Amino acid sequence: MSYTTHQSQTTDMLIVGGGVIGCAIAYELSKRGMQVTLLERGRLGLGTTCTAAGMLAPVAERFKHKGLGSFARLSLDYFSIWAEELWEQSHVDIELRKRGLFIPVGSAEDVQDIQNELQQTNTYSNEGGIDSGGIRWHPSSQMMKMEPRLSSELQGAFFLTDEGHVSPTKLTFALARSAERYGARIVESQTVTHILHKSGRVIGVETLGQSWHAGAVIICSGLESGMLTRDLGVDLTFYPVQGELAVVRSHALQMESVVYGNGTYIVPKSEGNIYIGATSHAMRYDRTVKVGAIQRLISQATCLVPALAEAEWIQAWAGLRPATTDGLPFIGPVKGYDGLWLAAGHYRNGILLSAATGIGLAQWITDGVQQMPWPVMTHFAPQRAQVRALEFS
Repeated sequence: MSYTTHQSQTTDMLIVGGGVIGCAIAYELSKRGMQVTLLERGRLGLGTTCTAAGMLAPVAERFKHKGLGSFARLSLDYFSIWAEELWEQSHVDIELRKRGLFIPVGSAEDVQDIQNELQQTNTYSNEGGIDSGGIRWHPSSQMMKMEPRLSSELQGAFFLTDEGHVSPTKLTFALARSAERYGARIVESQTVTHILHKSGRVIGVETLGQSWHAGAVIICSGLESGMLTRDLGVDLTFYPVQGELAVVRSHALQMESVVYGNGTYIVPKSEGNIYIGATSHAMRYDRTVKVGAIQRLISQATCLVPALAEAEWIQAWAGLRPATTDGLPFIGPVKGYDGLWLAAGHYRNGILLSAATGIGLAQWITDGVQQMPWPVMTHFAPQRAQVRALEFS
């Protein structure tokens, strides 16, 4: 590869991607005394991150993979620490609200099946030695006392006491500002075109008109991550899953807890805003919002919370979630290239997994590549994709 002769910059750690994952890693690395530069091709946090609802719901998600479920619960437990730290450093309230989550149940036949799924996911947390939150079943009469805005036609609801949500945009901004307070440099409008390497070691990246040299490079650029590693012969497959979300406003509802129905969630935010999401369209690359999709979301949401029909319409948007073929993110060093790390492919759980990803990867990098902080991270090794490619070649 021919290296650019344009202006060159040098840093300890170079992070490519300014979403919540990249900013989380930048914050945790800079907090540990590393010299960090983060490059974002557009504006900070305006990709997939800003289109998320910010749910923190490791049990409600009902992960099928034990390692992912355990990692998600681990991540949730760090958010209370983050909220305090980030407020002290940035004076930004990330709007962490752990006020529980309702899973409404429409038919008696579904109660046992949902309970089994929730308890199974809960065991993932227990096996990791983590005190998991409570799961409580409330039949309709009890449910209505706890949350009278839910439909009386429901059989009842499970209530998960520890789960909640956060503001994705405020979280990302707080992480970025706090990282800068620790000395990190964040540079926007920098599109990375190539990864620079020499004798099996990654030494930096190249952008349009500039080269950036570093002791390590961490790729956190979502769907674009695979395009960057492909030049190195590292084939990591990502594909988009489009998700549409609606925002309404009602000061009269005054909901406190998340409602997570079958394919529909209702997340109360500040200033009376309520997020209703989300659709899921695999392999759709556009961010076009479809009228029919929003109609279905609103219809499903009003079946769960009838008073939403009186809410004020605000807006709707669509985002592209970066998914992998096995549903697990890539987190860790890239085999075959010293100094190259990956943290991408978090699909619909980037906000939830950001704390464990940022803390775990920063600790791993500073302690050394042989010092993985938590055994659960073996499930997310980037080389698993390379192994599969060899098996099917």
